[in-house]
Amino acid sequence: LDLFFRCFAFDDIDVSGAVIPLASRLASQQQQSSPSSSTTPTETLQGACFPQLMTIMYRQMRYPPDFEYDYENEDEAEEELYRTELRKLNQKLVRASPLVCLQFLCEALANLPVPISKSATPDLEAALRLVFHYSEGIRPPPGVKVAMKNETFRTVLKALHQSDVTQHEHREVLILYYDIVVRYHTIFAQEPDLLPPVLAAMSGARGLQHPHARVRSRSCYLLLRLVKSLTAKMRPFVETAVTGIQALISNPSQYPLGSDDLLYLFETMGLLLGKTGLSAPEQQQSLTTIMTPHIRSIQELLRSADLHQDPDGAGERLSQSLAAITYLSKGFSKAPSEVQLVLAETLDITLVTLEALPTNDQIRRNAVILFQRLILCLRDNGEVLLTRAAPRFFVVLITHCTAEDVVDVAQMFNQLCIKYKGNAAPAINDALLPFLRKCHALLPSTAETVAGAAAFGGTRMTGQGDIPAHLLAEQLAIQKLTFVVLQHIAVYRATAAFVSPANAPSFESILQTMTDGAVNVEDTSVKRTCLQFYRELLEGWTDEMNRGVSNGSLGLQQGFVRYVSESFVPAMLEHIFHPSFDETDANQARVVYDFGSLLYTYKVGRVPEAFERSILLPVIQSRGCPVHIIGGFRTSSSQKQMVACVQEWMKVSKAHAATVTATPN
Repeated sequence: LDLFFRCFAFDDIDVSGAVIPLASRLASQQQQSSPSSSTTPTETLQGACFPQLMTIMYRQMRYPPDFEYDYENEDEAEEELYRTELRKLNQKLVRASPLVCLQFLCEALANLPVPISKSATPDLEAALRLVFHYSEGIRPPPGVKVAMKNETFRTVLKALHQSDVTQHEHREVLILYYDIVVRYHTIFAQEPDLLPPVLAAMSGARGLQHPHARVRSRSCYLLLRLVKSLTAKMRPFVETAVTGIQALISNPSQYPLGSDDLLYLFETMGLLLGKTGLSAPEQQQSLTTIMTPHIRSIQELLRSADLHQDPDGAGERLSQSLAAITYLSKGFSKAPSEVQLVLAETLDITLVTLEALPTNDQIRRNAVILFQRLILCLRDNGEVLLTRAAPRFFVVLITHCTAEDVVDVAQMFNQLCIKYKGNAAPAINDALLPFLRKCHALLPSTAETVAGAAAFGGTRMTGQGDIPAHLLAEQLAIQKLTFVVLQHIAVYRATAAFVSPANAPSFESILQTMTDGAVNVEDTSVKRTCLQFYRELLEGWTDEMNRGVSNGSLGLQQGFVRYVSESFVPAMLEHIFHPSFDETDANQARVVYDFGSLLYTYKVGRVPEAFERSILLPVIQSRGCPVHIIGGFRTSSSQKQMVACVQEWMKVSKAHAATVTATPN
């Protein structure tokens, strides 16, 4: 052991690092030892070696006096990797004996000079590391909650917050202290008087306005995390904090911030305004104060010559501005009507920006994200979004989207259906066919996809054929988008879009698309998506037909019901009775279940005679279904019974086929 400790304490990280695994073994042995055994070698290790192990570890955790914290420097990167291993060792030591480690932590802080801001950087940084990482070794997890129940540890945190640590000259000490603030934020619920000076430091010259960019950047992120954690405690500081942050954002030349840092600050302001208990008029006034200059700057940039002379640079700034509005809106998921009015006004400037630079990928991306956020926020102003904004968004996005961001357009369809259900139909009416055509245009070019694109404006999907694997994966990913969008329209009853004058002529092609997905695509999730489309659409439309509320679309709905019985059900039976279909596979069994559910939906949606006349006799019986199973289909009174009939039929059919195959000629 003497040789081990001499190597561990040696002033060379290669020598010292080589024995860290042995130190970890010693710590692990201590953790595994029985607390009740007072004479074991491990207990002797704790009494004699444990303090020495901690002392050397703490001394080695200190960075060299000339360390510059430049992790891109190869030598300094090695120093950092060495200390990462020491921190892992510290976790094991805390896990082995948390009370001993806490006592050592207290002694390390007590040995620092007073005031603490005068401490040498290596000493203070190492002591703060012990505090920050202490909870990582505590068991049971989460260690932070367990550690915060310890009165001694809370006293340590309280003393640290009451010290002048924020006045220390080194940036890394400041950043590490703010990390401690966020990790152990629950102390402020017990000691609210500690919070104001911490907030003042983080938002002032020792944080957001610090001369060093790294301190400013980390302060932006850590302030956001602190506000998220202490939303209920932030009400007294809202006005001061928002005013200060806005002043900082509006003066980028004095305190430059990165793009992510600015977004953190916008999200922080949104949380302060939307989650801290401000009244609706106060939220509206404060949000207007923030939004007005921000939107004005977007308008000025759109009018400037930079838009045409430097479209890439202008596009980057505009996309950043759209992202800022999105982050600001995160605090208003349940916005009052007054705030919704302010947020609704951002739709126009977003559309103008999108229409000005529609080929800019980042602008399209950020515009879609903002639109999706507003779908969540605008509960009382959905009419503006549905009738005015959404159609314009779709026109630009569908025209210019690529294979990489067409998924964003699909998500817009889905989110509108989920949020507004049947009321979403006017927003998606004119966009549905262009979207389907766009998806076909983005499919990898093969002879089959070119032929399929000619059918009904390109909405017809095709089989997989002999397409190369990488092209097949791309094709399936895009096809899935169309299947899921059509499924959402059916599930959330936005089916008026199918019968609109723009889409009704191509409805049969849409049905063929979903049939191809259910029968020809091998992916089970796609099959189930297409089956759910048919089942939900059948359920919704048969209900409307039975109630006489078809709103002029009765002919199309009746044609759909005929298509199900005459085309889709026979195609599915042909598919699931094919020898290659393995109903014992769990995923394939779910397909069978969904198909049985569809048959039951048809039966209960129409009168029983219609089921017998349209499916049972001409389709099921004509395939040679045994008489007793036909009787089961006829008398089934639940979805479970209908599924059981399909499963029994498949079992009998497969058994008969096996017998025929085994019988010699």
